[in-house]
Amino acid sequence: MDRAAVIAIYDRLISLHPGLTRKGKATAYTAVNGNMFSFVGPDGEMCIRLSKADIAA
Repeated sequence: MDRAAVIAIYDRLISLHPGLTRKGKATAYTAVNGNMFSFVGPDGEMCIRLSKADIAA
């Protein structure tokens, strides 16, 4: 899947959560209180940072 398609999916996911906005031009990302928790990398991979509790589950 190309990066543009991944960005479109990413934008749809973000739109489901009021208060979240996509930031960044070169690297699309979301952040809360200045802490980035998701982004789309240059190769189109979508990355999400999980809490330790979520990782353990």
